[in-house]
Amino acid sequence: MRNVAGVPALVLALSLLAWSALAADISVPSLELATRGSATSGLSTNGRLEMVVEGGIKLGGSIKLGVDGASLGQVVPASEIIDPAITPGPGGDAALSFLAAAIRLREVFGSGVSLEFFVGEHDTFATGDEFTELFGAPRISSRYSGFFTFDTKPFYEGLHKINGTGLSVDIPLGAAALLSTYFYQDARIMDTSGNVLPGHYSADIRALLNWEKLKLEAFIGATHPGAALGIYRAGLLFHATEGPVEFFAQMGVPRWDAAGSPFDLSMFYLLFEPRVTFGAFSIVPTFFWRPAFYLQQPTGLADAFDVNLALLIGDETESPISGGLETTLEFDLSPTASNLLEAEASPFVSFITPGVLWQIKPEFTLWPFDLANLFTLFVGVDAQF
Repeated sequence: MRNVAGVPALVLALSLLAWSALAADISVPSLELATRGSATSGLSTNGRLEMVVEGGIKLGGSIKLGVDGASLGQVVPASEIIDPAITPGPGGDAALSFLAAAIRLREVFGSGVSLEFFVGEHDTFATGDEFTELFGAPRISSRYSGFFTFDTKPFYEGLHKINGTGLSVDIPLGAAALLSTYFYQDARIMDTSGNVLPGHYSADIRALLNWEKLKLEAFIGATHPGAALGIYRAGLLFHATEGPVEFFAQMGVPRWDAAGSPFDLSMFYLLFEPRVTFGAFSIVPTFFWRPAFYLQQPTGLADAFDVNLALLIGDETESPISGGLETTLEFDLSPTASNLLEAEASPFVSFITPGVLWQIKPEFTLWPFDLANLFTLFVGVDAQF
């Protein structure tokens, strides 16, 4: 018998005992909820919760528990808890679980180099968030990401996310640059039943350049054996600003099987986002080509792209009240697509209460027109602890 709830609790308890002498801190870095509801389908909620226990100055340790991008509010079948051989059903990804653990050695040999041994989830490439976290830069990431935007998986957020067991090395190159390398057994290589296949190893190298008006992030990586000739990935984030004009781009190939996949446009993750701001008013068009593979798994889409236009009043991360209008066109050009085009319009309002960003957005599906499914209400909550 498998006790799903007991494993994370045991890990947490052991961590607290191990780090008690180091004055370990317990924090909840993020809690995000995105609820959509309609008259025909009821309410559905996606959520992300992270709880971190960490401690140590020279030798830092951390463990992260939580729920990552799960469908909440659904019952976990008893058979899933009792019999691990049964395929997980609805709600299976909603249980509090182990996400990651790491031991970090800072200032190795008196230099600025840091080593980290990690298990589980690690860095996400090309979101733009690293520039804020590492260099204190203003937020540059796109609004068109995560489960606030996408109501079903995958919740596109960055080009690649490391998950596995391995070692990372961070090498500062002055005050405005960082070089990172990663070597790990890849936990995203799975069989057709969703079981992790051990013995598949990955290596990635990433560089970050943070200048005042220009920010660049580039990475390249490979997985072996994975396929006959290996699996490869590469990507680039670009952000430039001049006065009221910004340009943000994410470009890359999240996964390419050199022996089994043709290298064509379907392999690419392409997001281009020019931004223009006039005082409190902003215009943000986003053009997003969805990749055929993402996070080492097929997305089920081969030729699909989105065009999103956001008209914004105020800064939703700083203004007490802000709002605007979003219009989204989703094109699916694959031969098996049931609808070539889906169109949606969404006025919204955002407001900030102490520690919490709220967003309320009625979503109207304009095409294909179906009166019964015309209206969906979205409520998003992003709490910062």
